[in-house]
Order: sequence, then C-alpha cells, then structure tokens
Amino acid sequence: MKKILLIAISAVFALGVFAQGPNGSGSYYKNADGKKGSALKTALYGIISKKTSGVGYSYDGLLVDYEETDKRADGYLRDWYAPSNKFVIGGPAENRSYSKEGDGYNREHLVPQSWFGSGDPKSDIIQVVPTDGYVNNRRSNYPLADVKSATYTSKDGCKLGSCATPGYTGTVFEPLKDIKGDIARIYFYMATRYENLVENWDGATASIVFAGNKYPAFNDWYLKLLFEWSKNDPIDEVERARNNAVYSEKVQKNRNPFVDYPGLEEYIWGSCKDVAFSYDNYQQPEHSGSSVEPGGGEEQGGGQEQGGETPANATIALNNAFFGCSYNGAINSGDSQDLVGTQNGITVKYSLASGSNRYCNDSQIRLYQNNTFTVSVGQGTITKIEFELVTSSSKTLYASTGTIDGLTWTGNASSVTFHVNSGSGNMQIKNIKVTVSVPSGIKNLFTKSRKGRQTYNLRGQRVKRAGKGIYIKNGKKVIIH
Repeated sequence: MKKILLIAISAVFALGVFAQGPNGSGSYYKNADGKKGSALKTALYGIISKKTSGVGYSYDGLLVDYEETDKRADGYLRDWYAPSNKFVIGGPAENRSYSKEGDGYNREHLVPQSWFGSGDPKSDIIQVVPTDGYVNNRRSNYPLADVKSATYTSKDGCKLGSCATPGYTGTVFEPLKDIKGDIARIYFYMATRYENLVENWDGATASIVFAGNKYPAFNDWYLKLLFEWSKNDPIDEVERARNNAVYSEKVQKNRNPFVDYPGLEEYIWGSCKDVAFSYDNYQQPEHSGSSVEPGGGEEQGGGQEQGGETPANATIALNNAFFGCSYNGAINSGDSQDLVGTQNGITVKYSLASGSNRYCNDSQIRLYQNNTFTVSVGQGTITKIEFELVTSSSKTLYASTGTIDGLTWTGNASSVTFHVNSGSGNMQIKNIKVTVSVPSGIKNLFTKSRKGRQTYNLRGQRVKRAGKGIYIKNGKKVIIH
C-alpha cells in the first residue's frame, strides 16, 4: 500500500514539474488549456487582464518602467522607430517641439489613443513604447501598414504614404521591418487583452483596422497583414526579454501570450482554430500566414481564384485617411477632382458633380445637394449598405437603384450612386457598412492522400516539428528527448 501511494505521489510530482509553460510562465496559461478559436481568445483575456494590486498601468510610471523593459545593452533607451538614436532613460523631454529627429522621445501608443480614449490601454506598457518624438508625430494616428508610395521617410527608414496592402489605399505609416512582427503580436495582444472594449473602438481612424466586434476584432485586410508581419519577423530574444520584464513585479505583471507561443494567432484566427490549445505541450504550427493546416487526414489543394482581389464585407470609415488626401474641412470649389478610396475590394467615389460644396476631414464627409457618392465592387454584387452619421440630418438619401429605408440601402448591384435632396444643409457621414455577395471563384478542387511517416501528439493532433515529449509515430509510442 505504501509503495502504491509513493508511486502515485511521485507521478503527481512528475506531472506538476512537467506541466510548465514557456519562458518561465509556469502555469500562467493553464485556464486556456483545451480551448479553441474565439473561446481560446476569451480564455486568454481572462488570464492576461487580471491585475495585481499596486502593479502596472500607470502612464507616468512608464518613464521609469522603460528602464526595465527597453534598456539597451549600451545603457541607452531602445527607440522603436529610430534605433540609431541614443536617448538617456529617465523621462522624455515631452515639453520639446520635436522639430527634428533626435530632439527627444515620447510615449507612443502603437494602437493610437484617439482610437480608444482612456483607461488601461493608454498606460499598457506592452503597447505604449518609447519612440523618437518627431517620427512619432509624423505617424500621427494613421494605421500601421506597408507603404506603396512614400511622402516621408525617416533617417532610419520608417515611411509615411499610401497603403500598399490590398484592401486599403489611404495613408499609412510603415515601421522598420525588424519590429513589424513585434507590432503584429502586440496588436494580437490588444485585441485579446481588451476583448471587453475592442468592439467599441471607433475613434478617428480605428474602423480602418478594427471591425467593431469582439471576434475576429480585425478587418480582413488588416488581419492578413498582421499574419504576414508576424511570419516574416519571428520572435527573438529581445522580444522575449521584454515580455518577461513586463511580467515582473516592478512593472505590469501580465504577459503577451503571442510572444510566449509562436504562431498562437493560428489557433485563434488561422487554420488551427479548430485545434485545442495546450499550454504545457504546445505544438507550434508551420507558420505560413493564414494557410496553416491544423492536422492530419486529407489535404485539399489545387484551388484557383479567378480574377483579382475578391471583395469582402467591410465597415469603411469615410475620412481623409481612407481617401488618401490631406483635406481637413471644406474643399475649395475649384478643386473638382473626385475623392476615391478602396478597401477590401470595395471602391467609394465622392464627387463634386454640379454642386459647389464638399467637405472631408479625419472623421467624416458631407453630402450637399448635387454631390454624388458611389459605391462599387469589381466582383460579386452589393446587397446592403448601412450609413452611420456623425449627427442626425434632415436631408433625405436617394439611390440610383435598389431600395432606401432611412439610412439603409438594399438591392443587388455592382455599383450604386447616392445623393441627397435639394435645399440647405448636408448629411455628415461617418461610416458605411457594405455587404457583398461573392461567388466562390474556386475550381479544380482535388484531394490527395498523405504519404510517408506521420507523427501525432497524445491529443491526436498531427505534429510537423516534434520537440521533446511523447508522441505516436506510425502507430507506435515514441519518446523524443
């Protein structure tokens, strides 16, 4: 009896030692074990949003905490946008004008504060990082994405200009390539840590990036961009060390799970979202954007998409960033050029027509009498458009086809043009939500069976790169050590 008890105790002890997460995280992620997809995201929210009394989330405290999280080996501060700078830790000169690069550093919200307001996101050191004040000011609150044609380039290579990523054509800010993965994983963290808030982030240009819901939280075009950035700039030791420093008692006492588990985004948004997460026996997916195969069985292949970019449902913020212009108010009547923007395969054109007034700033456009507003798609058909106004309007909306019920249009068209009735006043439009019906465009679908050796973990999940542990290989149990 004593021998049996001793064996049992030994087994429990061995299990307790084995059940440890990566990077010294121990059992921190235990409550997310076995979860999948959106449920995994919610479980992680419950873990990383817990606060420890007297720890973290202090905006003024960031200036002190950077010594723990962003101190370089040479003793200077790590500048995320301008690494060639040598700033001394101890507080940025935030009263400076930042008239040139190197004039001082400040606290940069990678997810702009104008998108969410106040609260914990404002002081979350995972996303509030030290950057050159001048470069930070050029970034403003533009989305972070790849630049197609730069209007500004910093001395270290950050860019401001038109967006190169399919799905959006407005102005964006492109950070340095060796921190793009860091930023992608921070954005994954923000959508998870603030799951209770993210659906209400609609300030300024937030709706360009965020979808206005808890899950998936991101618009399609931006989620694809984040996957690409995370893939092309893998986690390194600097990123791991910062994550551990954030977790310390001195700083914020929470972690970014997307740094601890490489490719975790695949389990939440990607092709592993139907695979159960294991915090202590994590299987890193083959990190290839959103096309990772989650398990064994048959493989689908040979799908061919017809044509170019496929439209997708989208909420479009109608502002100067979307149209890629610098207007910040009334547009001179002598400027008759159409304002045109594209997002997720949906094109919007705002035209002067025979009217004399137009208006565009960072939060709205205004439809005056005789202005025209056209929404079109290259593939599929538009079935619904919902208008969101800045303020209620006495103006009435009319459409070239389909049916208008107040601020909702329904129909079936590849293009529809809107205008308002004659008379004084205007309609101030903030967003439009567009629903598109798109054929699959897939042909020549075939399957092929897998050949060769196959390895599975004890949960029955196929493993492509087996680390240390117990596995089933070709029907036999094997131990890799």
